[in-house]
Amino acid sequence: MDIDAPPLQSPPLPPARTLPAAPNVLDSAAIDDRDVLVLAGAGSGKTRALVNHYLRLLERERSPQELVAITFTEKAAREMRGRVRKHVDALAAEAGPDKARWAQIAADMDGARIGTIHGLCAEIVRAHPAEAQVDPQFAVLDEPQAAILRAQAAEEALVWASGDADAVQLFALLPPAALTAVVLQLLTRRLDLAGIAAASPADQRCEQLLQHLLVTARNDPALNAAVAQLHALREAGQLSPAAPEAASAVLDDWQRVAAALSAGDRVAAAQSLFALRRRCGNFRSNARDPAARQLAALRVRYDELVDPWLGGAAADDLPPDAAEEMRGAEDLRRLWALAARALGSYRAALARQHCLDYDGLEETALALLDRPGVCSRWQAQIRAVLVDEFQDTNDRQRRLIMHLCGGVAGRRFLVGDTRQSIYRFRGADVSVFRRVHNDMQRTDGVVATLTENYRGHRRLLRATDDLLERVMGTADDPQRPFAVPFQPLTANRQAPAHGVEPPFLECHFGAGATADAARVQMAHTLARRLRAMHSAGQIRAWDEVALLFRATASFGVYEDALEAHGIPFVTVAGRGFYNRPEVRDLLAIVRALADPADNQMLAGALRSPAFGLTDAALMQLCGDAPQSLRAALYGDLSALDAADQQRA
Repeated sequence: MDIDAPPLQSPPLPPARTLPAAPNVLDSAAIDDRDVLVLAGAGSGKTRALVNHYLRLLERERSPQELVAITFTEKAAREMRGRVRKHVDALAAEAGPDKARWAQIAADMDGARIGTIHGLCAEIVRAHPAEAQVDPQFAVLDEPQAAILRAQAAEEALVWASGDADAVQLFALLPPAALTAVVLQLLTRRLDLAGIAAASPADQRCEQLLQHLLVTARNDPALNAAVAQLHALREAGQLSPAAPEAASAVLDDWQRVAAALSAGDRVAAAQSLFALRRRCGNFRSNARDPAARQLAALRVRYDELVDPWLGGAAADDLPPDAAEEMRGAEDLRRLWALAARALGSYRAALARQHCLDYDGLEETALALLDRPGVCSRWQAQIRAVLVDEFQDTNDRQRRLIMHLCGGVAGRRFLVGDTRQSIYRFRGADVSVFRRVHNDMQRTDGVVATLTENYRGHRRLLRATDDLLERVMGTADDPQRPFAVPFQPLTANRQAPAHGVEPPFLECHFGAGATADAARVQMAHTLARRLRAMHSAGQIRAWDEVALLFRATASFGVYEDALEAHGIPFVTVAGRGFYNRPEVRDLLAIVRALADPADNQMLAGALRSPAFGLTDAALMQLCGDAPQSLRAALYGDLSALDAADQQRA
């Protein structure tokens, strides 16, 4: 069964398991009873491949209840369910010997296990409330709600520390805001730190925690991205006079951190990391020099991630040394106690509300599947697990999938693209994907690659490939297991869609006496260009245009420019949302309805386009009498003109 599936090319496997040549290996018998990993680039039809395999399994006498399809979001799950249902309904409507079976499958689709990994975890936990020791009616706490509870737990822990003779010494080490930030980091990563928590004795826990913090900093994607840009600039000989020495020194420090960690020298690693921060200086993030911008990015991320526990941002911070590490062990012990206190408060809050957060769902479901009796029951129910966006899974989720599949070949069908990984979001770890990739190649699994892109045309892909190859590189970096080398895509379309003409990439610049003035000029330049393209027919409808910004702070300037040029727009998110006139007017109406005695809000509502009362009419209504505006509206309105009387 093929939904216009693009052709696949499989990378070479070990000689004994080399796949036979086939026009589309994913739709052939070559993958029957074999695990499959599909490497799918952006726009290459990965969802189509996933749906095709799901339908193929249904053809092979599987029922929807025996298949688990895991997507990254609920929206993606609805899309996949809809596409599967569409094809199942079409088959059920056809005359033939399998008509009754497809009709039954169509009826069973409401119970199909197509959803997110956390939806599956919740199903597993709800099926075993006694073993999991949870309320069967527990609620799932989403991330914003969980963040609120974590913040409350951190605050409670700091209150406790302020009254504890030992823990109070932490306030001499870090200000309350920095302590809170560290505790929140530890709460967010509590499952990753579980092994450290179980270690003994206390000094060993502290050493492991310090090692973990150093490795986390060395592997941080934002720090690595800035370092990679500096390295590329140095290799290209493009370090400007503004920052060549600082940039080169930062790159050397970064290598020293890796070398020290490999040698097990935590003090040297911390010293090099500290020195790196000192070299970042006070370069600005909006500097013209690209090296200066990357140094500024390094400084900002260091201050967020590393400074709370290592220092370096303040001029009077002292670099770490061996004696300092001994004193630091005591501080880490106190910090660990503080984090444990916060974790206890957080867990108590979850228990009071009969809730589990996402980490709790994964932890509880995995603990249940570690029980042979529970695991065998689920393995008997589930015959295949299909996973979309596998690059965004973490190791707990990988283990959960392995439990469900039970080591039986042919039960895993994984689709992902390491280049699209949202690294560390919800614990996502792209190295998990690469580990599974390597395992598949060593065993009898199938690794296939979708290399044909259906979104862009040849010239566009050639330009982006040329750029990304230079930025991402083409070789693996053992020091950066999360970094993914570049791989080109092949365009399905040789030319752009009808009516789309070059240039495909334009650069416009705004100049002004100040950065703010230049930003305003740039916004109006863009608005004029969009208006010209619309008039020329290059833009047929405004919803064909998307504007992407580095930060929400720029939204207001561009919104004003678009409005001035008569271009309709929808802002997906932004800080200035509540300051927009239409939103202020609506808020005034709602507040006036909620509190009719609020003269200010009622006046704002009456002046809004919803009522359109004039300022003169409002002054007349208010007068000199100390009465509410609401009372005046129910009084004598004869002094107002006819139009204002109608509006009032």
